[in-house]
Amino acid sequence: MIEQSQIDQIKKTTDLTAIIRRSGIELKRKGKQLTGLCPFHADRTPSLIIDPVKNLWNCLGACSEGGDVYKWVMKTKGLSFPEAHALLSGQIGIYENTVSDYAYQVEDLKWLERTADHYHKTLLETPSAQDYLKSRGITDSEVITGLRLGYADGSLLEIISDEGRQALRRLGVITLKGYELMRGCVVFPLLRGGIAVNLYGRRLEPGEISHLYLPGGHQGIFNPVGAKNTEEAVITESVIDACALISAGMRNVTAAYGINGLTDEIINHLK
Repeated sequence: MIEQSQIDQIKKTTDLTAIIRRSGIELKRKGKQLTGLCPFHADRTPSLIIDPVKNLWNCLGACSEGGDVYKWVMKTKGLSFPEAHALLSGQIGIYENTVSDYAYQVEDLKWLERTADHYHKTLLETPSAQDYLKSRGITDSEVITGLRLGYADGSLLEIISDEGRQALRRLGVITLKGYELMRGCVVFPLLRGGIAVNLYGRRLEPGEISHLYLPGGHQGIFNPVGAKNTEEAVITESVIDACALISAGMRNVTAAYGINGLTDEIINHLK
């Protein structure tokens, strides 16, 4: 049984608007609400309504459905309630016997690894992305290679197989509309057990959304070796700040996911 207090906490603290936007849906403000095209039917006029204060969504069109963040994740990912809870609370593990019950399957994560490799190769071929990293203090080429930093230029869809495309849809790398979520971003892999379980993207050009994670709860750790074999660990607010410090010669560095983003996974890793 899942305690009601845990469910209420997730409903209260999870940003439904951010999750919907990260799935590739453009939202525009209309009074106190946000509107966008509903992904669950052929919507030509924005019928998806989001109340960012109450953290609820509703379709006023053909679907006539709505609900909270749990209902959104269940419907978009095809998950049961326990599976959605595991995803939102960041409890999904990749080595558990029950992993096949969840969206993040081992086979899916293999495709995420291949995606990280492709983005890294693309970065090495894109001077503008390298210049952006230099402007943020990330100048050490060995750090770029060692941390497998990347750049999403939109070419992933050209080289991925149908099987890979399906897996990356489940992970949120490819949106419901078939686009690369992080196109135009420099990309930083977040690891667990030595493999990528999440990606952080920072957009090169200014826009409405300047930084992105894959949908769901924050998972993975940036530069996990920065908190090993050391008496002191430096924790920065953001991934990109941590990378700049590492590039400057400080190796004992890892990152939170913003001001309120010090997850239990990071704390347990530090312990």
